[in-house]
Amino acid sequence: RSTLFPYTTLFRSVKFVFEEENTIIPPTGQKVVRVEPDDGVTKVNSLTKAIKENGDGIYELERGGIYYLEGKNVISSNVTIRATYGSGSLPTIQPLSDEQGALNSDMLRFEGNATFENIYFNGKDAASNSIMQRLFRLDKKNLRLRFEGCFVENCRNFCIRTDNSGSKVYIDNSTFRNLALTSDPANGRLLDRKSTRLNSSHVKLS
Repeated sequence: RSTLFPYTTLFRSVKFVFEEENTIIPPTGQKVVRVEPDDGVTKVNSLTKAIKENGDGIYELERGGIYYLEGKNVISSNVTIRATYGSGSLPTIQPLSDEQGALNSDMLRFEGNATFENIYFNGKDAASNSIMQRLFRLDKKNLRLRFEGCFVENCRNFCIRTDNSGSKVYIDNSTFRNLALTSDPANGRLLDRKSTRLNSSHVKLS
């Protein structure tokens, strides 16, 4: 009998536990930060505040929770933002106008790479029901923006805008809808390059 047999059995058992519990082990050095939802009154911008505090990493949003974005929100770190494991409604990211009723033109701006997994984006202001002008804006060169299993709706101008060259946008198994106003059919662009050059844009339907 091989002396390696007990160790082989142990490794197989550990692997089985990981698969059973759907535990996801991030790459070495990549932190996982759980972000609690906002209430829209005493607590807003929890997601972007957590990113500013913790930097690069994975940010998990609570299923069924709402994460409000008030004012200008820029993500400068390299992040993955995803729903917590399990069943239930997708986490919602939604704009919220300030006390004066002002709504920023862009819901999220990026100076770092970002991946969104199983997130619902609603571009309708939670306070006034006004529709956002733009949802996602890439402010630097050579950025990567990815959507996987996401649902994105409500935008009256363009959904994704890149102001610099060399960026890549990936949309996998996601739904984008209601990206225009019927009174302004000239708008409603999913991707607006503003005369810049994208390395590639990739849309995967399944």
